[in-house]
Amino acid sequence: MRKIWIKTIPVLLGALLLSGCFSMPAGGNFSLSAIAGDKIASAIGMDDMALQMEAMEFYALYASYGFYGAYNYESGFPEGEGCRWQYISEDKENTTNNSEYERVFLKDMGDGSGWWRISVFDEENDAEYEYLLSSESDFLAIRFRDDESGEIVEIIPEQYEESEMDEARAEEAKDNSEMDEEDMAIYDSLEYSQYSMGSEKITVGAGEFTAEHMVSEYKDSSDPENPMNIRSDWWIVESVPGGVVKYVWTNIEEDSSLSSELSELLSGQKSRLDSY
Repeated sequence: MRKIWIKTIPVLLGALLLSGCFSMPAGGNFSLSAIAGDKIASAIGMDDMALQMEAMEFYALYASYGFYGAYNYESGFPEGEGCRWQYISEDKENTTNNSEYERVFLKDMGDGSGWWRISVFDEENDAEYEYLLSSESDFLAIRFRDDESGEIVEIIPEQYEESEMDEARAEEAKDNSEMDEEDMAIYDSLEYSQYSMGSEKITVGAGEFTAEHMVSEYKDSSDPENPMNIRSDWWIVESVPGGVVKYVWTNIEEDSSLSSELSELLSGQKSRLDSY
């Protein structure tokens, strides 16, 4: 197993799911640190660019699949358990893309950190990573198997000193507060509602559930050339890992949609990459 030290990258998230492929997000400052150097990467046949792409794919998949549906990624997952989701996207030309996604909580390390696995499968590609999250949801390690050599590669994101991190978070909170004040007038002009439709029976691949059906609608006609009319439906079951059994996102103006549903509950899961 090779261990690579890298710097974390800021990722601009796009419509990864809607494209149905593992396209990479734009932007980001990313490189191997001097601790590893190109020699280590070359020893397993991976150059700097290959590692950039691998890490960028992980961050994009984690953020897009892991958070799609607006549920808390780390909530309600007992050790060794997880879920498998099926995603279907459709545009106004009736072009559909299908993919499946697994997320599993593998191991509680006892210090607030834990190992997770994310696996994504679509019509042409698949990807699998195991990663260690801190109690602050910072990435401490990312592992994958190199396709060419078969070796397990561990990427160690660069960690900031605690004082630097506290300062950065304080500055971010200040920026967010200022942004909220600046955007308040804009938010007031938008028609937004979120409400519960009550409990209902729903059947998905993983079985039949009694779920709370929540609906969120977002409309904005301030720009006549680009009006927005988006509806999101969630079916919430707190007893399942992640708390959601189905999610439907509909862009009414563009006549496109994405639906995702829980297809299987997973148990007895172990590391496939010798992560602990």
